[in-house]
Amino acid sequence: MQLAVSTSQNHTMLRRRKNVWYSVCDGNWSNPNTWMSNVLDRKLITVPQPGDDVYINHTVNFDGLPSTNTSVNNLFITGKLTSSNNNATLTINGNLQATGFIDFTGSVITLNLNGSFNSVIYSNFIAGSSTINYGAANDQSILSLPYKNLSTSGSTGTKYMIGDLIISGTFSPQSNFECDEYNLTVNGTSTIGTAGQPFKFTKRSSMGLLLFLGNVDFEGITDLSVGNPNVECRSGMTIHTFNLTTGTGIWTFSTNNQIINCTAYLGGAWNANIIISGAIVVTLSGNYVIQVNGTINGTVSGSTFNNEGVLYLGNSTSPMLTGIFNYNHLSTSTIGYVFNGSYTLPQFSYANLIIAGTGAKIQSANTTVTKTFINNGTYECGGFDLTVTGTFTNNGNFTANSFCNITLIGSALFGSPFSAIGVDLRNGNPNVEFRGGLDIHAATTYTGTGSFKFSTNNQSLSFSAYNTGICAANFLISGAITVTFTSGGTIPDCLGTLNGDNALSTFDNRGTFAYTNAIAPMATGKLYCNQATNTFNYDLAGGQDITAPSDPTPGYKNLTLSGSGAKKLLGNVSVKNTYTLTSPATLNSNGFSLTNP
Repeated sequence: MQLAVSTSQNHTMLRRRKNVWYSVCDGNWSNPNTWMSNVLDRKLITVPQPGDDVYINHTVNFDGLPSTNTSVNNLFITGKLTSSNNNATLTINGNLQATGFIDFTGSVITLNLNGSFNSVIYSNFIAGSSTINYGAANDQSILSLPYKNLSTSGSTGTKYMIGDLIISGTFSPQSNFECDEYNLTVNGTSTIGTAGQPFKFTKRSSMGLLLFLGNVDFEGITDLSVGNPNVECRSGMTIHTFNLTTGTGIWTFSTNNQIINCTAYLGGAWNANIIISGAIVVTLSGNYVIQVNGTINGTVSGSTFNNEGVLYLGNSTSPMLTGIFNYNHLSTSTIGYVFNGSYTLPQFSYANLIIAGTGAKIQSANTTVTKTFINNGTYECGGFDLTVTGTFTNNGNFTANSFCNITLIGSALFGSPFSAIGVDLRNGNPNVEFRGGLDIHAATTYTGTGSFKFSTNNQSLSFSAYNTGICAANFLISGAITVTFTSGGTIPDCLGTLNGDNALSTFDNRGTFAYTNAIAPMATGKLYCNQATNTFNYDLAGGQDITAPSDPTPGYKNLTLSGSGAKKLLGNVSVKNTYTLTSPATLNSNGFSLTNP
């Protein structure tokens, strides 16, 4: 075909106008001889440019030249588009209309479809190793094609499935994405959204299965609560998301051993039932909480669920009624019983234990928690011993209605001034042993009349916010250790005894300690009352024996005698700062002297 060439001068703006290109023979995209066009200057513009419409009526090979990033407006294919490039991008900002063939066999390119009215014949499309990206700024339909890699982008609008999708490679929806009533099958890995982005992955119909044969990574917002579809995973999943809401469908883990890696579960709700299908092992890992409000079960005796992560159970049905539940698989394992209603704990050895929800969670045997125990609900020892090797934090109601022994080896916090009760040990009056210190910072604490024994390590006893309750326990400092006492704004009367069992057992008062027992404090061991600003108050309504402190510089910093009855000296006593005697209490010197320089 002979083309007429204009020899008149042309303006730059005319050369940049939208042009139309037609293939005239088989050839490479970058070869000018492949194309015929209405462009004004074929010496300067030899191949399709951004904004141009392109018609392929022959076999055109997209070779990624002269630029690896090529864009056009509309692309119409009645012939065949192939590619021989492994690092190029073709962007169609208009629409792709293909009644011919697209064959990307042997190539690794990205095809960006930014139009809303694309059409490709399924049987005429061969994906090769390409990535098809739907990037329209508005709503866009996802063609039902046999994709290798499929991705989406675009800050507004939603990408809609209009038929079943089978993706042999990767799936990366980075925009709003709606699955509707269709089946989605991904053979490769999936990355759903981006953390911190507002895009949502949704399915508004219960029809159609979401099947992830490769690992699926939930990064952005996934909300399946409208359609409540069924989901099947065969290579595990990663939860690293701002919001994952499963809906109430069934999530099945099948075929292969796999991992649920919960690296960041920051929002949403897991209301789905979990099924471990077949004799496979599914392991939960990660440092973030996954609260499963549905059930967890297997299909055969060999179905195994290993907990190495932080699993909160929001359902009172015991996990893995069929199969094996390794609730405490590693020292990182945490089990949380967080549902409402009373419940008897089925296990008696935990790495980490969390209690929440209404209703009492009750021990069924002597129980050990080797690391952390946090009670945010109601916990009852049930007459069985409790040992916590790590830290113990009570922000709820902690009770012992029958006698038992409680050993708290790590630091203990009777916490939360917002708890209705706090700690109430009055019914069982258990013996409690502390080895890492105790801070009472609670609305209410009733110690009971058992022994509060401090042993093994130097430690602290703090009444940082002992707001109400009764402190009736006998305090025993066991061994050659020092217990340092501090106090807050509210000072309870300590009704029990204060004593040691070793000549070097030491109680170091650095707060205000109200002692309300007739027996002299620290009859065995040492009482320090001159190491810091403090007040020791003998305030029993009755006679009391007064200990002479054993500080290197002996004496009380501040001493108060109140209540009633005679307060009897057991040795010479000096008061460094303020000495207060409040009637009707009296001082019985017992042959010793009290000096207040």
